[in-house]
Amino acid sequence: MIKFSIHQATNFSNLNFGRAEVIKSARLSEELGCFQVNSIMCHLNWYPKTAEIYSSWIMASELAHVLKKMQIGMMVTDPFRTHPAQIALNSLHLQRIASSGFNLGLGAGEGVNLIDFGISPKFSVSRLEEAIQVIKLLFDSSPKNRVSFEGRFFNLNKVFLQFAVERPPRIWLAAGSPRTLKLTATHADGWIPVGYIPKLYKEHARIIDQAGRKVEKGMNTFISISKEDPEKARQLGRLVGSVLCMRPEILKDYVSEFPKKLDFIDHFKLPLRKQSSHAAKAMDFAQKYVPLEVIEQTVLSGSPEDIIGSIEKWQEAGCENLFLQFVGDDYWGSMKLFAEEVAPHFP
Repeated sequence: MIKFSIHQATNFSNLNFGRAEVIKSARLSEELGCFQVNSIMCHLNWYPKTAEIYSSWIMASELAHVLKKMQIGMMVTDPFRTHPAQIALNSLHLQRIASSGFNLGLGAGEGVNLIDFGISPKFSVSRLEEAIQVIKLLFDSSPKNRVSFEGRFFNLNKVFLQFAVERPPRIWLAAGSPRTLKLTATHADGWIPVGYIPKLYKEHARIIDQAGRKVEKGMNTFISISKEDPEKARQLGRLVGSVLCMRPEILKDYVSEFPKKLDFIDHFKLPLRKQSSHAAKAMDFAQKYVPLEVIEQTVLSGSPEDIIGSIEKWQEAGCENLFLQFVGDDYWGSMKLFAEEVAPHFP
């Protein structure tokens, strides 16, 4: 069984959408009835400069008062801009006020949110590992259960949070490296990577499963869908996919020499002012040297029938929850088309 969720992330700012559209999308997604989680990104800026980039924590709180059936998700924040103790408290508060619960997505940080704001991204995975442990300790803390932690980056000295909930929020990790996959297997409730093809996804899902814990396997994916002009939808998908496919683990079987400087994972380490150039070079390389069928595997694109076929491949690879970023001119129509002609094939 595979589930579907809405992810209002970089696709939203690229469309010049902001707070009002997030709320509109949340209401529509709940009305359509086929989406489980309504998640937002946690950025300080993104393209284009005219786009409205909202406060993710406040936006999540707004969604908690809008959504009555769907869960809320933060996909993802980091322990650089916000201390783990504050992340834990914010998450507990959202878990209480959200009708169906809150999902806390964590990652090792992105250059666009750190470098030009004077925040050092050094030791990102080590910092993330400690942050997860601190957050989980604080989730279980109370005046009768004070917790302590001594780490390289964070320390707790017999502390507790005065905001208890019956069931703590679920923690998802944006993981794609050996270390972060291990963290996911050990500590997380869910996995939400980006930039995969089904083959690589299946390999990494096995790594997570080896720990013997139940971890929900999700996927942050872009979708371009059209019934009237599926070829136009496919062309848009290829543009997005030509950046997402640029990983050595994906291309090792298809290109003789991989330009390490164009690695998609390195894209996340750059400040915003350098990302567009990096993306343009990656797209140029992919369109010249990467087989089209590989590029297309990184996204969902084309007609409803095309999308159904692609989802079946992700399902076979072990994906349990697709977090969809709708791209294209008709955002609202695309959501409705998916709900009416794709989702019913996956009851």
